[in-house]
Amino acid sequence: MEPEEVVQWTSLSRSDAEYQEVQKAFISAWSPIRHRRAFQTAQATPEVAPPIAKIFKITVSRTIASQHKEYMENSAKSIIRLFHGTTYVCKLLESQSAPCVEQVCPVCQIARTGFKTSKSRQSQRSIWFSSSSSYSHPYTSFRNGAETCAMFLCDVAATATSTYNWIFTIDTDAVESLITQVPEPGQRHMNDPTDESDDEMMNGGGLSPPEPPSPSFPTKLKLDLRGTRIEIDRETLVSLPESILIVMFPNGLVLGRQHMDEYDDDDDEAGSDDSVAIEDQVIYVDFDPACLDYVLRFYESAQRAFAEGRSPQAMAAAAAMAAGGLTSLSAAQNPLLTKQAIIVLREELDYFAIPPKGDSAMGTRSLPPSAAANAGEGSSAEAAVVTAAPRDLVDFGHNMHALKTECGIYLLGQNKIFTALQRNINKENNVAEQHLIDMLCVSGFSREDEWGYRAVEPQKTSIVSIALVMLKTTGQGNQMATAQKLLLFWRKPARKCWWDGMEVQVGGDKKVPVRLWARRTWTLELALV
Repeated sequence: MEPEEVVQWTSLSRSDAEYQEVQKAFISAWSPIRHRRAFQTAQATPEVAPPIAKIFKITVSRTIASQHKEYMENSAKSIIRLFHGTTYVCKLLESQSAPCVEQVCPVCQIARTGFKTSKSRQSQRSIWFSSSSSYSHPYTSFRNGAETCAMFLCDVAATATSTYNWIFTIDTDAVESLITQVPEPGQRHMNDPTDESDDEMMNGGGLSPPEPPSPSFPTKLKLDLRGTRIEIDRETLVSLPESILIVMFPNGLVLGRQHMDEYDDDDDEAGSDDSVAIEDQVIYVDFDPACLDYVLRFYESAQRAFAEGRSPQAMAAAAAMAAGGLTSLSAAQNPLLTKQAIIVLREELDYFAIPPKGDSAMGTRSLPPSAAANAGEGSSAEAAVVTAAPRDLVDFGHNMHALKTECGIYLLGQNKIFTALQRNINKENNVAEQHLIDMLCVSGFSREDEWGYRAVEPQKTSIVSIALVMLKTTGQGNQMATAQKLLLFWRKPARKCWWDGMEVQVGGDKKVPVRLWARRTWTLELALV
């Protein structure tokens, strides 16, 4: 058995140029406001970058370095500097000159052997990276009482890149040979923070934007949306609201060889000849095609309306209003004058049906004692499943699956956008929520508006709703100032969550009383087309 190649593991001094370079990249790439929607974990992302305890420079083995160099010469188009959050179980901060040999320590395993797709989740066969350090932070966690977490800053050999900092493409063959080391001082990388320019501010992340996609990157992508095949332009895809893109591609958009079944190492080499060209590859997305169709059709109508209303007189009037409004942008810099702004409001509703206590006991006679006890206490609908419907009621009476279906139908009929939030305002007298409704209604919504798209998610007690309206920039004297406030939500979705409980009757003429709890999450964003 050949001895394992030596991996150099060096702790950098705070006065070292490489230390300061990495520290600057970490801090400037920290932007948690962009990722409020992405994670709902107990480990909250701090508003500011946490202090750095230590920075280790890792010089990988000669084998990994040569693989990386060969791939760069033959396949990759560029090097992107990206972050990768992970965990560790060893005494990482203590003085040591080499990675530990623990098989369950991800940090040291990566340092010794490089990134391995065999360590990823079997359904994905890919490794996740981000140009944002705050976006990678939730992937770290604290083990064995440690007060620190670990993150790699890697030189990623990529086949192509996108203008969105969380969507990028990595060939799955390349991730086996990524170099995880700090470059030599003075070596420029396409994602290095070079200055405090306007480009950095406008891109929302701390890193300068990547190079434009290479000509080999497909201009059209083939998506399979729950069995519906569509083709979409790359530029159209990346122009979609970020809150929708995160739902469509929660792990980023990865192009390259993909496996729909469990990965088998024995098939890796044998299947290489059957790989599909990137332009012919179908990307499977768990997203309702009707929802995407609604968004795309609205985008088209908004673009037409903006082009038709862009007369010289209208542009001059809007520019004058913008110049006189409360805005920090000049008329020439104001994106509201050059593009059509769209307000994107999305609701995720998770509901729980609780039948009356007395009837609940009837419906649990066929359950195990523990489940029957829980159901008798009025637990959530997910806690008890009834196997037989009572004879004196219709089928959905106490068949929890049917009951939840009826509740979903009821909630689908509650199609007014602001009804639930107004009910919460009346109950709690929340002034901030009332101001939110007022601002949205001044900017384009109406108090009686209905959701443009609303549907129950398959196999879930969840309803997703989306409403799009074109942002008003003319009308009242302070209209442009109000529009400028909403511009803060451009590429920075904001979320609001609350619980809504009510007594309802479902089942048509039978009128089965149900206590219905709904957890509503709103995501507000501004898109420019």
